[in-house]
Amino acid sequence: MTNVVASESKVQYPDNQNYKELVMQVLVNLKFSKGDFEHGFEEIMLCTDIVDCENSAELEVTLPPAPLIPGFYQNWQDRYSKLVGTSGRKALSQIPVTISYTENISRGFPEQQPPNFSYHECQKECNQYAENLRTQINQWLAVIKSKLQTVLELDENSDILLTINTENITSQVTKDILHRLPWRKWDYFNSNSTFEVVLCLSESPTSVTHTPSVANPSTANNGRFRRVRITSVYGDTKDINVAEDKKSIAKLEKRGAELIHLDQPQRQDFIAFWNKPCDIFFYNGHSESSIDGTVGWLQINSTESLNLQEIRNTFREAIRKGLQVAILNSCDGLGLAKQLADLHLPYIIVWREPVPDKIAQKFLQYFLSSYAEGRSLFHSVTDARIKLVELTNSAEKEKQIPLLEWLPIICKNTELAPPTWEDLGGLTGKLPDCPYQGLSAFGEENKDVFFGRDDVVADSVKAVNSKALVPVIGPSGSGKSSVVFAGLVPQLRDLGNVQIVSFRPGKNPFDALAIAFGRAISFRDAPLTLNGLSGIQNIQPSNNRLQELQLGVDLQQDYFALCNLIQKIIKHENKNNSSHWEWSGAQRSNRRIVIIADQFEELYTLTEDSLRQPFLDLLLYAVQNAPAFSLVLTLRADFMGKALDYQPMGEAFKKYPPLLLTPMKREELQAAIEQPAAKMKVELERGLTSKLIDDLGNERGCLHLVEFT
Repeated sequence: MTNVVASESKVQYPDNQNYKELVMQVLVNLKFSKGDFEHGFEEIMLCTDIVDCENSAELEVTLPPAPLIPGFYQNWQDRYSKLVGTSGRKALSQIPVTISYTENISRGFPEQQPPNFSYHECQKECNQYAENLRTQINQWLAVIKSKLQTVLELDENSDILLTINTENITSQVTKDILHRLPWRKWDYFNSNSTFEVVLCLSESPTSVTHTPSVANPSTANNGRFRRVRITSVYGDTKDINVAEDKKSIAKLEKRGAELIHLDQPQRQDFIAFWNKPCDIFFYNGHSESSIDGTVGWLQINSTESLNLQEIRNTFREAIRKGLQVAILNSCDGLGLAKQLADLHLPYIIVWREPVPDKIAQKFLQYFLSSYAEGRSLFHSVTDARIKLVELTNSAEKEKQIPLLEWLPIICKNTELAPPTWEDLGGLTGKLPDCPYQGLSAFGEENKDVFFGRDDVVADSVKAVNSKALVPVIGPSGSGKSSVVFAGLVPQLRDLGNVQIVSFRPGKNPFDALAIAFGRAISFRDAPLTLNGLSGIQNIQPSNNRLQELQLGVDLQQDYFALCNLIQKIIKHENKNNSSHWEWSGAQRSNRRIVIIADQFEELYTLTEDSLRQPFLDLLLYAVQNAPAFSLVLTLRADFMGKALDYQPMGEAFKKYPPLLLTPMKREELQAAIEQPAAKMKVELERGLTSKLIDDLGNERGCLHLVEFT
């Protein structure tokens, strides 16, 4: 009985994969109940399901006899095995010296190559049998194709997942052939952009699957952050190069993985599965399966092969502790997959035939690259499969083995979706070289690694939303600019309805403020000058230095100018009619203006004396009179006296008490040290944070020096 389920849904792929189109997800399940190729298959349940669209169907179909399929497959398999240097399903260690195709050395158990072997003749025969097999499969499945066409309307962007379920087939020989057929050559689906085939070897209860919480995948076990835990076994390396596999897996450390390596282990070394949980298990080396595909062996070292049945309880314990995915990058792995499926391991990736060593290396490299970037398990296998074909140079294409790209297969033994790299605690996307800023201030772009000042940031947000002046004052190196730009500004942007203009006074604060406004606002009909602003309908883009200089002059000549500028813009904004100006990169629905004067002490160290008081008057008049406006300034504590020397400024500070940055508390220092590391999935050794804090003592600014170091 074959069960086909089709499912369609509109799904948005991650931005980092550049998949912008919405696609239809279709699940098709062929569930075989009884029969064989000689007599046909009866009571096949065909289930289709279109995800998220409540569009599913179940049909019962019968497949006719197809007695030629097993023979064509056996003929193809025989030629394929010879091309990769094998006999039957046992991989050979090498091809004779007279044959130069040593890149086809495979990852199976050693045997000897037959004499008088012609690679090109065998390749030609292999290709012919592959074509015969493809033709037979499409003829055989024509009845199911016609049934599917009545319930499914596919387009070229459909995302297809075909599941082959053979659990109810009694003949192991029939079941094994069904598992090995090139289902991806079914022409009903192969024109679609994404089409993947999975085998269901065991219908596991969903309760045994240990999927981590997606709500907070980066933390687990008493709040400690989580990394992807991987155990890799590198078996006997005779005549193959697993060093490339090691390099591919080692790269995962930078993606948040915690790696355990077992190199040519003894049986007792598998105690690692009992002692420490893992999410993914890799095997790289030689392997093979029994003739009926029910039993598998791993060559774990040069003298010992291991039947997984012999350490059944070890793998059961690993699965109980959270093992979800096994990737067996070795030859002829269906027997291994069946044994792991019987233990209810959710997802297993294996090669269905012997695999050339270089192909195995490239497959793992391509797969891990996609998976660690955020693609799903299914799409990552598809990506690797496509790359194996398309990213092959012309010389290798001439020797390419027909149908090799469809040999890797996913075995799915759960109804739950496979975990993504991020679900398991991994990092996707490009990582920063270092999350610490050292002697540099944190900027808005560093907001994700800014920790330790939560209370001050919360107070500053509250102050900006309720006060016209927010002085942030602290000693040199206390992190004033970081609090404002990495803490306050991102939260203001998240709240919305705010436009932010930031500047440093420098030598000419009027000019600096004009440039800041010119970069923050786009105008459309007249120069960015006070004359233009007098008729707000006539404002145009400020896109050159002359306009910014003119505005600076206008601001300097009239200390009402800044208040008038803010007032007219807010008034015009509130009219909400045909706008003649807009904030650069902002929504026109903004209703509040925040000016940030960073490093305000420059007004006393760099600005000419003749400009200082007029500029303070300009700012203070706006603070007192401008609507929907806040001025945020950062000032070194040792310049507090100079600021208070000007009586109007002192009165403003009395009306709007400053936010004072005191030295960070111990728990704040701990967060500043540990949390940026946690963003990169790095844990500090026990006691190291305390030692760093103790060594810092009460020395002002030392934390920045430690970060820099």
